[in-house]
Amino acid sequence: MVITKEKEKITYYIIDTTFFLRTPYEILLNKVLDHISEKQIALITTPLVIAEIKDRITSIILSAIIDKITVIKPSRKYVNKIKSVAKKLGLLTLLSEADIEITSIGLQFLDKKRKVVIITDDFSIQDICYFLKIPVASITGKKIEFIYKIKKQCSLCGYIFDASKEFCPKCGSSNFKLIKKKIKSIEGIEDFSSLSKQLF
Repeated sequence: MVITKEKEKITYYIIDTTFFLRTPYEILLNKVLDHISEKQIALITTPLVIAEIKDRITSIILSAIIDKITVIKPSRKYVNKIKSVAKKLGLLTLLSEADIEITSIGLQFLDKKRKVVIITDDFSIQDICYFLKIPVASITGKKIEFIYKIKKQCSLCGYIFDASKEFCPKCGSSNFKLIKKKIKSIEGIEDFSSLSKQLF
């Protein structure tokens, strides 16, 4: 795909369900509607995120700004990449299909040299974003401090094994607990509360 100079100027904010649930309504209704075009930003989400919005109040908010949001599905190529990384980090079972789509779009846009930020409070999404160097911002200030790899530890024999496996390879037990292994400490996840002042 050819990237035009106009598209190069746009920052694409890829939003998950928490954007609608936790961003102050006055920003969503008053600011987004008025300033998206002039601020050269675009809001992107997926059909699965839209499907997750079911409560009455958030549905009303969504209906008010839906024409300002571009709803797309990511390429299967990028979905497979995200699933592969999530599996390596032990996060695959912690991610919903909507989470995977959001992260896939972020990687897809990044590979196309777009300016992109994933807006989420989900720690598993933040984890993968930092691992893949996809810019990410928190809505409420909830931010990971380390990149973790998730493992399972058998409750019966204590054996530690890959989180993608359902049964302990050593004794066959299906009882386990999740354990975290720190891979890297991180800094710099931006708060969307401060980011929003620049945007809106």
